[in-house]
Amino acid sequence: MTTEYKASEQLIADPLVELMESVDINNDGVEEPVVSLGTLGDRDLVLLVSATTLFDGTDGTTIEHANFADGDEIDISWQGQGLDGANVSWSQAIKVLNQVPAQAFEFRVPSDKVKALVGSTASVSYQITRGANSDAPGKIQHSGVVQLYLDGLDLHKPVIAEAEGDSLDTARLSGTEGQRYASVKIDYPDMQLGDFVEVYRNGLAVQEVAVSASMLGHPLEIHCLGPTWPT
Repeated sequence: MTTEYKASEQLIADPLVELMESVDINNDGVEEPVVSLGTLGDRDLVLLVSATTLFDGTDGTTIEHANFADGDEIDISWQGQGLDGANVSWSQAIKVLNQVPAQAFEFRVPSDKVKALVGSTASVSYQITRGANSDAPGKIQHSGVVQLYLDGLDLHKPVIAEAEGDSLDTARLSGTEGQRYASVKIDYPDMQLGDFVEVYRNGLAVQEVAVSASMLGHPLEIHCLGPTWPT
């Protein structure tokens, strides 16, 4: 069941962050909230604001409390300072309309705003301005602040030597029939001896290469075999 909406009684939940994990990033036995760019990739980062809250009623039943009414405004923000000292900020506001029970309201932090904070800490929070249908019109409520570390490298896209624009020129593939391969060139900052580089195709790992001394100082060239390359 959903209870009668009363903003004055509502506790504001913290925002939820997609892919956030607790990780001992400093190897000191203390786990911290982390989002890995290696997992997120080039996608926007999803933030969620819960539309309802569940709690136990006095009769032992579970009660669903609506967090918003039509006309309420949700204003969410993403802030931090990059390793270069530049301030990074992004925000989005939505007005709740035709409110129906739902799990959450979804916001998307643009990929460039996420990558700008790799190696730094981001702060996420939101505020609610109650609308005319609330029992407290004009009331402003603030969520807690979620702080998370952005881990990983902002990697350049791999380059396929045989590609022309968005197409693969199969006539340029090397190898023999059934063993054709594409030459994939990969470069990234601070390449180190012993690094492991994994190449993915269609979301599946197809090759792993250990960086040797002879590979340092220039882009890696990896030959990706595959019967799935068109011929």
